[in-house]
Amino acid sequence: MRTIEHIVIAMYSLLEVTNVHLGRIYYVLMRIFQSLLLFLLTLILKRRGEAIYESINF
Repeated sequence: MRTIEHIVIAMYSLLEVTNVHLGRIYYVLMRIFQSLLLFLLTLILKRRGEAIYESINF
């Protein structure tokens, strides 16, 4: 009976550790994704701005 309790506690602590790891990995991935989206948006806006600028000039 005692060993089962120990196993359950060990599994629970392992799950907590992996959850923390997963949360951290998820957070890092979201940050990378966010920065990529921001970069793409600035590129698109730059292209749009240049196109608008050229159309105004010509």
